Amino acid sequence: IFHHLSSISQMPLHLYFVFNGLDCPQLKRGKDIICTCYPPLLMQCFQELLMAFGFNWHMALGEAEVELTCLQSCALIDVVVTPYNNVLLFGATCIVHSGIPPSGKYEDMQLYSSDTLQNCTSLEWGDLLLVMLMNSVDSETGCWWCSTDVACRLVNYGFGKTLFEATIMLQFVEFMEFVTRWHDDVCEVLRMDPQHLLGCRHHKLAHIIVEECIEFPDPAVLAIYLLPLTSWSEGCHPPVAAMRSCQPDLALLAEFCLWHLGWSPDTI
Repeated sequence: IFHHLSSISQMPLHLYFVFNGLDCPQLKRGKDIICTCYPPLLMQCFQELLMAFGFNWHMALGEAEVELTCLQSCALIDVVVTPYNNVLLFGATCIVHSGIPPSGKYEDMQLYSSDTLQNCTSLEWGDLLLVMLMNSVDSETGCWWCSTDVACRLVNYGFGKTLFEATIMLQFVEFMEFVTRWHDDVCEVLRMDPQHLLGCRHHKLAHIIVEECIEFPDPAVLAIYLLPLTSWSEGCHPPVAAMRSCQPDLALLAEFCLWHLGWSPDTI
């Protein structure tokens, strides 16, 4: 962590970090997970190191990716850096895939934009939602029960658009009635492929949805993407009004290395 922050601090950019909050959903990309819980001391040391390098941070109420998307929509940050592609469903417009690229050079990072995605694939928000739902991971086996290719082909039948419109326009009772019909229609299309848009029939996939995914699509998953919890929720004040670029605090860095990394005064 120290090495990465040191390298980043020498670049002409300013990072702002957001940590998952206590109310972070227990779902990630459509499957149940156990949220990673880092030891408090490790988290505290990381946050101290961020401040020493001049990087600000705050703790989100819920999921960090949602919070970063809000910061981007308020023009407080330019790019969201994350390993999760579902940040597109939260409304992020420019994303850098986190992690060290194979070349080991930060200038080779992969950059994605919502405009490019829509222009290249013609996928709209509802379509992305359908792909995410279909491409979820089985909570018991850990396997993907539907490939991305099949999910993208299913988009051509308009199921993503109709689901999205129903989710935002219908009352709960009407929505649940719609979902029942939608669920059956998806299975029928997978079995028959009436317009030959899937390339072949997918009886096994339809069987999985009918027998094992009774609550597909899960309303809890839809709520995570349509009504995510943020620091702006319920009229709360945003956590930051403006981004300030700060220089590393050499005194704090020296103290941190002395107490937490075991460096000798001569080395510092």
